Amino acid sequence: MGVSGKIVLVAAVMFATLAFGQDKPAKSADEQAMMKQYMEMVAPGPQHISMAKDVGKWSGAMKMWMQPGAPVEETTTTKEVHMDMDGRYMIEDESSMMNGMPYHGHNTVGYDKFRGEYVFSYFDNMSTGIMTASGKPDADGKTITFNCKMDDPMTNRKDVPTRMIVKHIDDDHNSFEMWTQSPDGKEYKCMDCTYTRMK
Repeated sequence: MGVSGKIVLVAAVMFATLAFGQDKPAKSADEQAMMKQYMEMVAPGPQHISMAKDVGKWSGAMKMWMQPGAPVEETTTTKEVHMDMDGRYMIEDESSMMNGMPYHGHNTVGYDKFRGEYVFSYFDNMSTGIMTASGKPDADGKTITFNCKMDDPMTNRKDVPTRMIVKHIDDDHNSFEMWTQSPDGKEYKCMDCTYTRMK
């Protein structure tokens, strides 16, 4: 059983205990405090409310570089954003054309209140893996830097250090940058996209 499965199981047991505990003696103060803390940790917070502001349709202008110094490849993209699991996770479904082929990507973004960090997972129709990342916001909360390790089948490399920078410009504009490492270990920008809300 994976970590997520274990978390679900623990939550199910705790809620079952609440449901059937009515016929048992009242819970101790410690048990009540633990349950209160748990309920606070799993309830959506200010970060989730902020993410929900991105719900809607967006158009984007995307630039990509296959390697340092390579000619830029430009394309347009669209994405649709909605919240899931009662406002706990932001789901982004994106579509574009890359190298003459249709591209479809799926992002899930959340804020883990227990760890105090944003979490991110991504997969698309141009790979068979799932990328995961975590990140912290800057002081004003408008920029989140995610760090992860990404596989690069083109150069036969695994776990390449990569960072993604998400910037909230205003309610109708945001941007995304991805920086990774070339085979010689130098960091370079491989993707840059600016998004505008579709009215």
